[in-house]
Amino acid sequence: MSFCGLDFGTSNSTIGIYNNHDVEMVMLDDNKNYLRSAIFLNNETKKVMFGEKAIEEYIERTPGRLMTSIKSVLGSTLMDEKTLIFGNLVPFSDILGYFLRNMKEKAEAQLGQSIDSVVMG
Repeated sequence: MSFCGLDFGTSNSTIGIYNNHDVEMVMLDDNKNYLRSAIFLNNETKKVMFGEKAIEEYIERTPGRLMTSIKSVLGSTLMDEKTLIFGNLVPFSDILGYFLRNMKEKAEAQLGQSIDSVVMG
């Protein structure tokens, strides 16, 4: 069994892993152990960017959509709503999933195995 601790923040998010009897922070964004809670959906490439890269894409006027403070969707009526992403109506819960999945993938890459449990703060 492998697990992690996740702090999903309104502005920034972090994730820690238990590795060889020690806790270590996951490097999430250009060797930083935190990730701005932002997503950019690039309309040209259909790619999803996270954190500082998401902000940079938006500032560079790349056609797409920037979403920040995505945690604020939790517990709101937006969780039941959909929004237009790449020509499809997508639930906000899926967009949150993109962000959390990205963090999980980085944690698993650093740990070298899949993570099957999470403690959220």
